[in-house]
Amino acid sequence: MHAYAAESRVPVLGVLASIAVVIAIVTNRVLEECQFEYGWLVSAPTVGGAFAILLAVFDKWVWRWRWLHAIKAISTPVIEGKYEGTLRSTWDGAPEAKVRVLVEQRWLRILVRFEVLESETSKSKSVTAAVYGLGHQDASLTYTYSNRIRPGFADDDMSDHDGMADVTIDQLGRLEGRYFNARGRQGTLALQRR
Repeated sequence: MHAYAAESRVPVLGVLASIAVVIAIVTNRVLEECQFEYGWLVSAPTVGGAFAILLAVFDKWVWRWRWLHAIKAISTPVIEGKYEGTLRSTWDGAPEAKVRVLVEQRWLRILVRFEVLESETSKSKSVTAAVYGLGHQDASLTYTYSNRIRPGFADDDMSDHDGMADVTIDQLGRLEGRYFNARGRQGTLALQRR
């Protein structure tokens, strides 16, 4: 997985840091009440440790909570899932291909995998990405990818290449958009969340 662009995360990080400071203060007070002499030694690492734990939990689970999206505390759309459908290339004579897009997503990281289902000649994975809400519960996903062929399975004219996809995911789970690549090929994608 890799980092991706989304709405500003600074306000949420500030809240998590504030909570971490409160946890450190409470921990220090408890240690003082227990007459632990070296509480000062624990307080600084407690802030860092509490922040790391809070961020890990938020990154994996909390940011998905619908009520946080409803009150606009989080605006990064949750688009994780498996999508299947078709790819239509503008390349002369290219048949419509059945494809699968797998999106693994956390609050801070994402990975988009792309597979042509019938031929298995190559696989792609994202290198960079941006995810934004478009209103009406639609999301925009723009990503660059690196495609690696399977030697011996791919057509002779096919080679490793890079490309870009720009898609919209609607509230019904339809993923639609377009792609182009460094081989001079382009086309459209129409998939449905499974």
